[in-house]
Amino acid sequence: MLSIIPNAGVHVATRAQCAPNVFRTSFSNSQPTLALGETMVKRGHKKAVWITWKYAAGAAKFIRDYAAAGLKGKIPLFGSGFLTEGVLDAAGPAADGILTTLHYSDSLDTKRNQDFRRAFAIRNKLQPDVYAVQGYDSGLLLLQGMNAVKGDIANKKALYAAMEGATIDSPRGKWTMSKSHNPIQDMYLREVKDKENKVIGIAAKQLADPGTGCRMA
Repeated sequence: MLSIIPNAGVHVATRAQCAPNVFRTSFSNSQPTLALGETMVKRGHKKAVWITWKYAAGAAKFIRDYAAAGLKGKIPLFGSGFLTEGVLDAAGPAADGILTTLHYSDSLDTKRNQDFRRAFAIRNKLQPDVYAVQGYDSGLLLLQGMNAVKGDIANKKALYAAMEGATIDSPRGKWTMSKSHNPIQDMYLREVKDKENKVIGIAAKQLADPGTGCRMA
């Protein structure tokens, strides 16, 4: 049965437990941090301290505590984009200057993204985030596969081949599918300014997860 993963970044899904019928439209957990490491090295940082809570996703309290401890402006704070995704109102000025890497940003200045955001806001009466983009791309991927087999989902070989060979014209930028069925995509460098993750460059161009342990890779 066809399975599309619209969010979970767990490595095993497109590594050791990869399968012809499993496709991911989001990211692997390694992708944002692989791009982040390159950014830090290019900026001359030779030492780093890794800090995480028991829960790995971003938390506004950590950002406020970092500033309250007097570290803001003294020790630069870098993170996966999920550190600042969806928490900037709660974090407030404490988040300004934090650099993160992620495969999407609300501020991505392309016509494709602007058109998507406008249409999404009109239809849903709220602004889209990275999770909305990943869900939208899941639909685009499925549509390409179904068009290739003219709706005959029982034609699994052709369906999976079409999805594996798809190019997705996403609001995040065009991306393709790796052999282990994980997006090959740009990772953007973002800086928090006035409660917004502003894109200031591309941290890694068309970055692919290595697919370690996947028999299809």
